[in-house]
Amino acid sequence: MTEEAYESALRQALNELAEVDKQAEDIERKRAKLRQSVAVLQTLAGDSREQERSVTNSIVTILRANPGPLPTVQIVQRLISMGHKPQPASVATLLSRLAQQGKITKADDGYEWRNIRLPKPSPEGSHQMDAFVQRFSRAVCFFIAAVPTDGSASPATALLVQFKGQKYLVTALHNFFHDLGGKEQVVQSWQATRFGFRDQSPLERVESMNMAAMRAKSERGTMLPLSSPDDLLIDEIHDLLAVKVDTSWKELEHVAFIDLESEIFTRELTTGLSMVMVGVTLSSTVSTPWMLPTLIPQTDHVVFDSDLDTDGMTHNWYSPDYFFIPFSLAEDGIDPHGFSGAPIFVNKEPATERLWIASPHVVGIVLRYFRRKKLVVAVKIQTVIELLKTDHSQDRSSSISNRTARAIGVEAATSETTEASTQVVLDLEAARHSIVSALIDARHGSAAQMLGSGTWTLDGESLRIEVPGMGKKMLALTVNAAAEKIIRQELQRLGAFTRFLVVPGESSGKLTGSDVNAGGEK
Repeated sequence: MTEEAYESALRQALNELAEVDKQAEDIERKRAKLRQSVAVLQTLAGDSREQERSVTNSIVTILRANPGPLPTVQIVQRLISMGHKPQPASVATLLSRLAQQGKITKADDGYEWRNIRLPKPSPEGSHQMDAFVQRFSRAVCFFIAAVPTDGSASPATALLVQFKGQKYLVTALHNFFHDLGGKEQVVQSWQATRFGFRDQSPLERVESMNMAAMRAKSERGTMLPLSSPDDLLIDEIHDLLAVKVDTSWKELEHVAFIDLESEIFTRELTTGLSMVMVGVTLSSTVSTPWMLPTLIPQTDHVVFDSDLDTDGMTHNWYSPDYFFIPFSLAEDGIDPHGFSGAPIFVNKEPATERLWIASPHVVGIVLRYFRRKKLVVAVKIQTVIELLKTDHSQDRSSSISNRTARAIGVEAATSETTEASTQVVLDLEAARHSIVSALIDARHGSAAQMLGSGTWTLDGESLRIEVPGMGKKMLALTVNAAAEKIIRQELQRLGAFTRFLVVPGESSGKLTGSDVNAGGEK
């Protein structure tokens, strides 16, 4: 067959599919009418058989059975006739939620149901959604910062991008507490933050947090020290931060970068546009079998509405640089704290009558959440690009040192002799991170938790780890020969001495909220 023949066959198949969909819609409306009639007749006849029908399902059934929109008061009346005892306020809330989720449509004189198909550009089903998220997930990273005032954990999200040959991590500026101390505070918070990046394993869809906990990969995350404060690009007006990164760093070997010269959506945002964002929150924390708290990323899929109720917002958010979208996860009890810095994607619109292909294009970055309205405000991606254009540095060399350089400091030894010598100095925090991570990977979770909370010091050319509240016998059972071998191997890999001592301690090592895992997998 020729290409024209294939195109003709495709158009015919699409037309037939549209006709079948129309027939299915008519059948579904008839079924809904019958369900409603059965429910009403059961109530009138005093039928006590259990009806597995929630108020939400009944609302959808009522709207499906009606050819046009229904006002809330009539929906309440029909719910009563079906045997429910609804509160008008609760029904209004459910209707609003269903409309935000795109399951029903809000009309001028009430609500109506229609067989809504996600408009282009958008994925249309769970398989398309999985493919869509899979395409951009490696460009999203999560991190845990410690609040400077009390040390509590503050989760957040970031996007990895490339622009004009340089790689950046982009997020919301307030995630690093710029308002508490300016650029200096940003640097201090960055140096104490742990980041989590995707590895080579594919994403897995899970239907419950319990399943997520079973599949989660527990790890402490990775620290990324800055080589210079000049690596920070700050936009205080739009609450944006961009940090230059070096892809040669080991932890970034499996990530992907969104190209801001080709993978962006800059056209006008129109009602019905399907949007997807991914972030982490403390409310999605689970405990893994190895006892480290793990954050499970959450995906929110919403439909853009240019007529959202934004009354009461401060005036600066009405700038063309920003846009609002609903946060539907709030209806499921998911607190949005942690979505700050999360990217928002739409799918690139395919050519007319072409098959749908997953092609995520970033449209904005999440900045704030308005709890009363359950709305998220995001800054458009064009503003991020303008920030990156302010990077006029000529040196495109590494701005974040690789893991080995971070772990080992090499200092020239001062000597009166003519032959220079060097001394290898162990970075305790880097050693703690490497050893604990290696123990977790080898399923020595108890030893990792115990050593991670200890006090680490150097005693000459030996590492000393004091573990609080633990007797010698329990230490020997937990940090066994296999664990000791892993510790020696990590010390050797870092290029340091391999002598170490684990002893009972009087006090615990200082831990902050940043020790909460930032690297949980779905």
